[in-house]
Amino acid sequence: MAPYYIDLPGMGLTKKYNEISSSDEMLHAVLDFIQAVIPNQNYVIVGESYGGYIARGIIEKCQEQVHGAAFICPVIIPLPENRTVEKHKILRTDEKFIENLSEEELEDFRNNHVVLDEYTWLRYNKRSQFTN
Repeated sequence: MAPYYIDLPGMGLTKKYNEISSSDEMLHAVLDFIQAVIPNQNYVIVGESYGGYIARGIIEKCQEQVHGAAFICPVIIPLPENRTVEKHKILRTDEKFIENLSEEELEDFRNNHVVLDEYTWLRYNKRSQFTN
């Protein structure tokens, strides 16, 4: 079976998804896609971040078809007030590199990463091109 990558509406390059306004609607859109592409077939599923949350719903609804799953940084508890996590802290900073960033770029970089160096910055910006 060929692998499929689902560009979740609102998460990448997918357009015209305004009718999806909740996680339940997102789950149903993904289930509809799976049924259209691989109807009544068995499969394994991989979910990253919010995709992991949706994957859990797919597993619940399609237990017989899902033969395995992998989760990459999954959202397990969706409401932030119900989560217990460590306070964000920077582990390593390349001071010379970050001098080249604007205040806005640096603030965004600091808020979303724990290693502040050129390698991480370049990877972050490359990925951001596909999600903005």
